[in-house]
Amino acid sequence: MNTLNITIILFVIATISGWFLEFFFRAISNKKLMNPGFLNGPFLPIYGFGASLVFLVKINFSDNLVSKIAIYFIAMTMLELITGFFVHYFFKIRLWDYSENSFNLNGYICPKYSITFTVLAIILDAILSPVLYYMNLIYDVTIVFSLVIFYAILVVVIVDFIISCAMKFYKMRNRLETEEQLREQFLLLAEPILNHPDVAKLSEYNHHGGKTRLDHVKDVAWLSFKVAKYFSLNLEETVRAAILHDLFYYDWLREGPRLHGFRHPKIAKDNAVKIFELSEREKDIILKHMFPLTIIPPKYSESWIVCFVDTYCSIREYVLSFMIRLNNKGKSLIDKFR
Repeated sequence: MNTLNITIILFVIATISGWFLEFFFRAISNKKLMNPGFLNGPFLPIYGFGASLVFLVKINFSDNLVSKIAIYFIAMTMLELITGFFVHYFFKIRLWDYSENSFNLNGYICPKYSITFTVLAIILDAILSPVLYYMNLIYDVTIVFSLVIFYAILVVVIVDFIISCAMKFYKMRNRLETEEQLREQFLLLAEPILNHPDVAKLSEYNHHGGKTRLDHVKDVAWLSFKVAKYFSLNLEETVRAAILHDLFYYDWLREGPRLHGFRHPKIAKDNAVKIFELSEREKDIILKHMFPLTIIPPKYSESWIVCFVDTYCSIREYVLSFMIRLNNKGKSLIDKFR
């Protein structure tokens, strides 16, 4: 297995496992459930970068333990400092705050947690050799499947990061325009489509994470509207096409055509043109919203927006559904620590 593939696999595994580690640690410490990260999905990329750094140090530096401890201490400290500063400076969000710890630097880093993450890095370094051995065995057996899964998750993390950044920047840029004003603008564009009986019928079909298909397309249209407004793009066509992007009438989890992910964009477009006159941009938005499954990339900026937002909303719906189930199961566990 080459270095790039190992790095990607370690990044993905650590990004997800780090999120769960922080989630349960904060649940026990704060006695409440909360998303510990900047992204909306169960991803903490700082853990992924940390694991990738450990791997790269392991294969490029000597086995001298003292030098490795020094390298890991510096690397983990700088990773926390850069990440904490970046998120706080650009988005005014504190992912963590060490202000109450001794010898902290603006709350971004402190010796206590630098040492903690250095110890974790040393532990990971020690177990990497057997882990890489078994990874190679698995890789040899399921080479294509393994790469597709891990690279697909990496794409999801990147999309989540892009959407999260765009929405944070949007909120800061449009802070003078109230949510009610934005909602009024959106409804003027959306209601003529939403009020059509063939679109309203989407409320009869389940979609992702317990939401109806109508709820899903409304969410996609609303977020796409806000992103398109931020970039001064065509709002009307973005909203119309976003509402119509999943215009099909079957429960895709239990029925419908095979290879639903590849085929339903065309089905939705064909259904939409029967009841509305669509522009070329609107057709492209609907047909390309599942890229890269659609192979041909989106042609318009609005198409890219709906594609990214649809992916983001789908992830969020599944994550929220998971969090609700976890919350119901976790209440008794948290009560034990009160």
